[in-house]
Amino acid sequence: MNVRLIGLLVAIPLWAGDPAHDLRNLSLEELLHLEVTSVRKKDERLDRTAAAVYVITRDQIRRSGITSIPELLRLAPGVHVARVSGDTWAISVRGFNGALSDKLLVMIDGRTVYNPLFSGVFWGAQDTLIDDIDRIEVVRGPVSPLWGSNAVNGAINIITRPAEQTQGTLVDLGTGSEDRGHESVRYGGSKGPNTFYRVYGQSNARPQWSPSGTQLASSTWGSVQAGGRLEHHFAESELTIQGDAYSMLGDYFNSTVISQPPFLDVASTRLNSSGGNILARWTQRSASGAETVIQTYFDQVVRGNPRDLGISIKTADLDIQHWFPTKGKQQFAAGAGYRQMWDRAQNTDHALLTPEGRTYGTAYLSLADQIELKPDRLNLTLAARAERSSLNGFNLQPTVRLWWSPAKHHSAWVAWSRAVRTPSRGELNFQSDWTVVALEPMPTVLTIAGNRSFRPETSVAVDAGYRVEFKRLSFDLSAFRYAYNNLRSLELGTPQMQSGLPFLVLPGTLGNGNVGTSSGAELATVLELPGGSRLSASYSGLFSDVHHRPVGPRPPAPALRENLTPEFTVTESYSPRNQWQADWQTGLPRKMRLNLWVAHVGPVNSSAQPAQQEVPAYTRVDMQISRSIWEAGELQLGAQNLQSAHHLEFIPETQTVPSKIPRSFYVRLTWRF
Repeated sequence: MNVRLIGLLVAIPLWAGDPAHDLRNLSLEELLHLEVTSVRKKDERLDRTAAAVYVITRDQIRRSGITSIPELLRLAPGVHVARVSGDTWAISVRGFNGALSDKLLVMIDGRTVYNPLFSGVFWGAQDTLIDDIDRIEVVRGPVSPLWGSNAVNGAINIITRPAEQTQGTLVDLGTGSEDRGHESVRYGGSKGPNTFYRVYGQSNARPQWSPSGTQLASSTWGSVQAGGRLEHHFAESELTIQGDAYSMLGDYFNSTVISQPPFLDVASTRLNSSGGNILARWTQRSASGAETVIQTYFDQVVRGNPRDLGISIKTADLDIQHWFPTKGKQQFAAGAGYRQMWDRAQNTDHALLTPEGRTYGTAYLSLADQIELKPDRLNLTLAARAERSSLNGFNLQPTVRLWWSPAKHHSAWVAWSRAVRTPSRGELNFQSDWTVVALEPMPTVLTIAGNRSFRPETSVAVDAGYRVEFKRLSFDLSAFRYAYNNLRSLELGTPQMQSGLPFLVLPGTLGNGNVGTSSGAELATVLELPGGSRLSASYSGLFSDVHHRPVGPRPPAPALRENLTPEFTVTESYSPRNQWQADWQTGLPRKMRLNLWVAHVGPVNSSAQPAQQEVPAYTRVDMQISRSIWEAGELQLGAQNLQSAHHLEFIPETQTVPSKIPRSFYVRLTWRF
């Protein structure tokens, strides 16, 4: 740990500054009146937003003591976060969770980190410096008409702080019983009154726990990341350039089909992953209310795994948004953009992508109009986005949103949306040995093949919500109902013998044979208590029904129908029906603060593993005590998962092997100069 820290300190100079503003608490009124950008791509007050939005604030992030983005998302209602193993998380909004959750769009400063090759996010690679995060906006419900395909159930936008707000030097050190090392250093400076910059470097050593049910030894995996941001402010415009580069290396546990009993081998392999991005954004504003934002970025991800598919993905994106001058009671916006992707695979004996490399792109045009029907009381938003993809053709995604304030501090909203999840390259062109099924008269290997005729999944959603604010108490209630069509399914063929193999081979082809509905509600409340204490709580209820609508012939054998239907025809993994959490923050003597977080997650049904149909419910208890040290430092002592020594959170549908999450303790020291 010391060697890495010394290297960072040598690379980044020190400077003195005042951290007082960074540590200021937000009042309840400020929390409710936060500006959010993820619903309209333009700032608007949270309490006037016609969508279910939750903001994980900078104050929450700092007090949590958490040093990874996936773990921070546990703080938001309606989000199911399950840690599968040391470097793998399953994260979704309003259902359909999995290690590669495909109905949730994730962005960092508007740059999508959604993986076009297999649909989902490599959460272990999202390692933005935690102290640089200004807020995390979690939108529950479709926002595809503005952000594009794959924001079917929601979107997460991680927004980092301007360089002007990160002046001076930050040193952040941490270690613990599981996360063995966290070191980061950031320096921010300026050149004149209008130019600001920051640079940072960090490293992490995190656990890779032994897979459940095996005798394999636990290990670690590490990451190193560095980056920076430059801003220049003109009279009516500003330019931002930022970028990051990272490298990850460590052990990775996965399962592979082999030709000898038990026919499924769980072993460790070396995972080597790296990547980087650079983003530029130009914002032009005028006194008339017109605003133009031009953003472009280039992103590259490389993941090498000798036992599985190695991949390389490059993405180039250009996005232009223009808000026309405000005329009367209307705000009209238009957008256009193009995204080009290049991918290449390193095939193995167990997994292959054909062709090994491919280039494809998506062009889009979006329109939005917000009409103020009654000043500060009633407004209507109409928006639509048309996309044309070289992989899956044309898609149209419209939305209608109505916001109404019946009285001061009260607001209600309702929305109708059509959203699309576009097929990934893997769903079109992937082939893999998936798993082994114990059937008579002999074991059977299930294989998966992509389908070049795979169609986009569609959703029609109705959302509604109500917000009310009192002097020290607020409530935010939302409800939803979705109807899904063309959901991904696994269409099974007839088992066959293959020469030289001591098992049957059951071919499976991806199809669009599933349909379903989901409905539910979420309630979030904040209570300010005397003495500067605050209690936040939320509840999320979800009811989903996904069933198979046969596309092709079914396997004729009764044993196969009994063992593989519907478990293998429904490829979606489920989220818990009920989950709740409560967070209590209070002051203690001697400049200390206590943070107590309790969360309960109901049982999770996993359709992909018939032998283990349910992950038991669990309750998680985290506690942290922090103390200010002089004027520039803060010491944090924390414990996570206090309720039990180990617990299982998810069984993935991929070849990743799950681990039990242990109780852990940590210490963290943050110093600002």
